[in-house]
Amino acid sequence: MRILLYNPDNGVTRNFMPHLWMFLLQALTPLGHEVLLIDGNAQPMDEDGIARYVREQNIGLVGIGAMTRMIA
Repeated sequence: MRILLYNPDNGVTRNFMPHLWMFLLQALTPLGHEVLLIDGNAQPMDEDGIARYVREQNIGLVGIGAMTRMIA
């Protein structure tokens, strides 16, 4: 299965340290699955862009991260 882990743009700063949860989950994912990572701070995408990417890449599962300040 192809899995996408997406971290949305935090909307606060362009100076950021990448979140490690994506790399940790990628490392812990069992063999036989392909994990793709997109950090919205480095590669901003709108909802249509993400949906198009999921369709084009035949993604079977999407994980989306967020921090409290991003949700408000």
